[in-house]
Amino acid sequence: MRIFRVKTTQLTKNNGFTLIEILIALLIGGAIMTLTTITANNVFKTKVKSSARKIAMAIQFIYNEAAIKHKLHRMVFNFDKKEFFVEESQGKQSTVKIEETDEHNEDNDKNKQDAKNSFKAHEGNIGVPTTLPDGVSFKGIYKYLEKKEYKEGLCYLYFFPHGQVEKALILLQVDDEETVYSITINPLNGKAMVEDREIEIEDDKKI
Repeated sequence: MRIFRVKTTQLTKNNGFTLIEILIALLIGGAIMTLTTITANNVFKTKVKSSARKIAMAIQFIYNEAAIKHKLHRMVFNFDKKEFFVEESQGKQSTVKIEETDEHNEDNDKNKQDAKNSFKAHEGNIGVPTTLPDGVSFKGIYKYLEKKEYKEGLCYLYFFPHGQVEKALILLQVDDEETVYSITINPLNGKAMVEDREIEIEDDKKI
């Protein structure tokens, strides 16, 4: 009797992905992207918070320094370079004449230019420019005596030997985000308060 042998072949798995496997992969990828975004946002928030606290501490230090040395000091904010540092007067200058007006004032410009020529970098570490971390920038600085908000160029915050500092509102922000930290300054005692929100100029007038 002739026997026929039937040759069988083992079925192999399809190398493609099923719909369920694709959905699972997409879910995992989406979760990873979400976690990455949240982590990055938290990093930037930590950076802007830390920067705000450093500025607040520097303000209190300069306030005391100006009174102890009996010298006019000022903190310089450079919007373009995203940095800040401290300067002190070279002579016996104790005041800076700035008229309280909304209009352009030539006397103000002259006083500011004279003040610029009579200052030098502070000898301590605060005299060295401190650059804001990547992703953090100055959103604006409002000076109440001048009734002016600075958003570019240079802004000077003056500290007087008799124990006062210009009243100002400093805003720091995370670039391309809505995260803003505010620094309010008490002109009588130099205390700088940091808040994790954007304080409106009108609101700060009530403080």
